[in-house]
Amino acid sequence: MKRILVLLFIQIALYSFGQSTQIDTLLLTKDEKSGYLPSNQFKFPIIKTGSESIDLIINTNLRSDFFDNDGDLKPESEWIDESLIYLGFQVTYNKNGILSLNISAESCGAYCTAWTSYYNYSIVTGEKLSIGDVIYLSESFKEMVISDKDSQYAKEREGLERMRSDINAGLDEESFNLAVEYYEDCQKAFQINEFALHNEYLQIIHDCNLPRVICNLTPVITLQYRFDGLKGLKIKTTTDK
Repeated sequence: MKRILVLLFIQIALYSFGQSTQIDTLLLTKDEKSGYLPSNQFKFPIIKTGSESIDLIINTNLRSDFFDNDGDLKPESEWIDESLIYLGFQVTYNKNGILSLNISAESCGAYCTAWTSYYNYSIVTGEKLSIGDVIYLSESFKEMVISDKDSQYAKEREGLERMRSDINAGLDEESFNLAVEYYEDCQKAFQINEFALHNEYLQIIHDCNLPRVICNLTPVITLQYRFDGLKGLKIKTTTDK
């Protein structure tokens, strides 16, 4: 049976920040006829800056980037498939001409997989922002972030060592070696690329995805930097709207 997507309604101005930018919520659900229960509600952001042309740029980019890999913009009836069990979003920064938000989803087949995608836009031009648009990537900044990343991985590996030495932790040698191998690969592959803005700090995003059998050993790497302690910021970070 062909999957059916029912558009319930648009909840206007669920989130409102700044002078004119609003983030509305498009509520979607799977119809019971799809044969897939439970019938969850799925939330996707709709950006309204007050400029139709800018709204079109941002909203088209969001939908195409999140739902498509082939560059074609799918119709709403094909946004959600039977495997999706969660779709939601969070706005983390919406002022000073910049919008930062993330969209999270979870899909379940034989196993469940969850992921989050991060987006940053200029609400003046509608263009997607890169990390270089937000802060000057000086050698000192890059060295600071890499040093923080490396020190946190060192602590995570120390935690693995303690678990291996604890007979009650249940960490066998094979799982330990596999986790260490993934840690090393993730640490080497790290790039200062994906980011999110918050009211008081810049967050560099770094995820290390481990296989399902050892996902409980996933390292938690947190790279957050307060605006008032950063040099080379290219954006206004006052609390003024």
